[in-house]
Amino acid sequence: MAVSSSAVVMLWGSGKTDLLAVGPAVAACVVMLVSWEAPDSRATLLVAGLLTGFACVFKLSYLIAFLPVVAVLAIWPILGRVQLGEPAGRRELFTLTFRAAVPLTIGFLLAFAPNLVKNHVILGNAFASNALDPFFSKATTMRVVLTYPLALTYGRYWGEVGTISPLVLAYAPLALAFHPTSGHWTSNRIFAMSAAAVAGTIAWMVLCPSALAPRYILVTLLLFAIPAASAAEVLSRRRALFSVVLLAAVLVVLMVTPAHANRDYPTLVSLTRTISSILGPQTTCSGSHPFERDCVASETINAMASPGDGVLTLTWVRFWLHPDLMQAASRTDETMPYDLCGPTCTPSAFWAIYRARPVFRFIIHDASSHFVPPGAFDSPPPDITVHRLFASGDISVYEVTLGS
Repeated sequence: MAVSSSAVVMLWGSGKTDLLAVGPAVAACVVMLVSWEAPDSRATLLVAGLLTGFACVFKLSYLIAFLPVVAVLAIWPILGRVQLGEPAGRRELFTLTFRAAVPLTIGFLLAFAPNLVKNHVILGNAFASNALDPFFSKATTMRVVLTYPLALTYGRYWGEVGTISPLVLAYAPLALAFHPTSGHWTSNRIFAMSAAAVAGTIAWMVLCPSALAPRYILVTLLLFAIPAASAAEVLSRRRALFSVVLLAAVLVVLMVTPAHANRDYPTLVSLTRTISSILGPQTTCSGSHPFERDCVASETINAMASPGDGVLTLTWVRFWLHPDLMQAASRTDETMPYDLCGPTCTPSAFWAIYRARPVFRFIIHDASSHFVPPGAFDSPPPDITVHRLFASGDISVYEVTLGS
């Protein structure tokens, strides 16, 4: 079900960190399940915390969508040991939950703390982060939320970059009727993974309702494949006809998904280039497809800038900038006026915004994601000089000098 999810296929060789976070996150889930039976669960929970911390470092959105998954898997076996109807049982629930939380938290901080140190060194603030701006208007956001989980499979929204396999959407409801029934529900790992996935998805919907991007919460969504696969297995064993239908569905989806991915994203090309860059000569921007232009743009600024020069980043891709330039790059509140100017913005209005805070010597502009009035850079006001340093496709770099 993972390879039939275009959100997975589209990330092959793309240079993004989304798939990098999948490994430690999946391992954390496995270790959490192992901790249910471990003689000394503290050591196991410590490892699970480490893996969770690594996953969150690789993809910060997992702080919202994956931490609830780990919390549910930690609390789930405890629920089977206590009597919630009794005051003593509720106290025991708190005690056992605290005992599990301590090694989990220690492991998490051991892995995540270096990220805080990095933030302090580069950005001057250990807890600095780029705000996740709303993807859409309130009306569109409401439509996205009301169409969960269909939007995760059939959505075609900006920034989505792939969807979850329709097999998950088709088979997961079957888990309500076809599932292993042995043992108490608190010992059922299928139920636990399902509840954990629901908790993580709901947390993301509540805190980031506008960000419909499966790659941000990939592991949480792929956990739904576990009850879906389990239900499909049970159903195929009970009825021979369904085994044929299920197999046919898998084959169809596997054939359709790569075609969909290739049409929307250069998946196989990026995978081929990544392999070539690993085997061939290494350069700074090799293996960064489809972001080579963004990389070269940043390297152009790195070669010319002095320490601390301001960079106005009218782009989403900025992580190739030198650390001192990253620290001096524009913040969300500084780029927001340019975004709010919108399609009706004029060149004079654009430069009026710039004059209000003329601290940026360089401007990186991605025309595919950030609007700039036509002619703004070609015909600036008389007291502003603009030199184009790099231009390729939608990506451009400019050096701006403000006269007296």
